[in-house]
Amino acid sequence: MQIPDHSTGVNISSDTLFHFTSSLDHLLNILENDFSPRYCPEYITADASGKNPIEALPMVCFCDLPIFLVNRHLSNYGNYGIGLTKEWGIRSELTPVLYVHGNSPTLTSLTPLLRIALKDVKQSMSDKDTGHISRILSYVRPIEGPAWRKGKQINNVRFYNEREWRFVPFIDNPTLTHKLSFQESQNNSRLVEANTEMARHFKLSFTPSDIRYIIVNSDSEIIPMIAKLEAVKSRFSLAEVKILTTRIITAQQIRLDF
Repeated sequence: MQIPDHSTGVNISSDTLFHFTSSLDHLLNILENDFSPRYCPEYITADASGKNPIEALPMVCFCDLPIFLVNRHLSNYGNYGIGLTKEWGIRSELTPVLYVHGNSPTLTSLTPLLRIALKDVKQSMSDKDTGHISRILSYVRPIEGPAWRKGKQINNVRFYNEREWRFVPFIDNPTLTHKLSFQESQNNSRLVEANTEMARHFKLSFTPSDIRYIIVNSDSEIIPMIAKLEAVKSRFSLAEVKILTTRIITAQQIRLDF
């Protein structure tokens, strides 16, 4: 699965897909309840100008980077994370995003087709057809451009360096929304309501054997993490918990040793 760089002997991709989050509580929720897609605000087209509207699309995001290259992710997304096997990712329908730029043939060919399709949506397309179109758009990302993070715009982000893989649910249920407007995504009660409804319908599940790494911020959080793992034994057996404790690593270790 790895693609080695034969000139240096260094792998530029990994057999592990990492998901990072901003708090220990978020990480514990993932371990106890699996992943659920969440609405993430981003510019909806591949134009890197920042003039396009921001909309929030439901997804779960991962990066395909060896652990010694995840330092920037820790800074951008949080000091807590979980690393799962790429085999699990492929089995679970994760896929790399399609990186494009303003002169990409893929973009210039895809754009008119999507415009036609989106026009037809209002006339005769089924919920299933709408779901396919929304899913395609959710996998397209510019090589670089502005990002909406922590309530503000960050300019000149090189998304291509993130080697992102995504899980985007296929939505053909008329009671679920394919996207939130920017205004809705900034309304906390509306965002919580939409994320809760999404979690009721979609789960991205994993088993202990799929887990390669559990990342906490510091050494002081290792013992509490072990205690939490032991507390969810209805989900993990005692033997599985013991194995998982050997896979705990800290953000401090990553910064210092990799």
